[in-house]
Amino acid sequence: MASASWDRRIRQFGSVEAARAYCREKARKSLQERIERLGLDAVRALQGEANRKSYQKRIARIGNVEAVLKKRMVDAAVSRARKKGVEATITVADIYWPTHCPVLGVPLDYSTPFGRRRVVGPAAPSLDRWDTADGYVPGNVFVISMRANRLKGNATPDELEAVANYARNSIW
Repeated sequence: MASASWDRRIRQFGSVEAARAYCREKARKSLQERIERLGLDAVRALQGEANRKSYQKRIARIGNVEAVLKKRMVDAAVSRARKKGVEATITVADIYWPTHCPVLGVPLDYSTPFGRRRVVGPAAPSLDRWDTADGYVPGNVFVISMRANRLKGNATPDELEAVANYARNSIW
């Protein structure tokens, strides 16, 4: 739901794109002025402290680090889907969150280092769409490891089988 001030901006500039461009430019100028006034190191320290406080508030509101990560993953997937014009109706409750990757069997790491937007590394959980033609809808989204999702990429089953055969038959 858009705020009243955002609605005013859209009416003022005539389109969402023009309003976003104005807001981005205003934020860029504001940051530039802060850097000139306080110095880059001081601005980075202030932003770091603001990020820490925001992160702590989010954990207090949602419950724990794992829940925050899951919500971030779903929100990011929905955001990406909307930008691409793909259907996205999933929620955290719609997804089964396994402890181990169903593809590779490695334990999934749902912890996130402080201040990080997401978990990184091969054991990080990643949302995978079973059928990429469908969107992020219940029943089409599964959690697998980042490593498995990267290996899978956009390859076809035949391509993955060819790579597996090559790996089995080659001398390492």
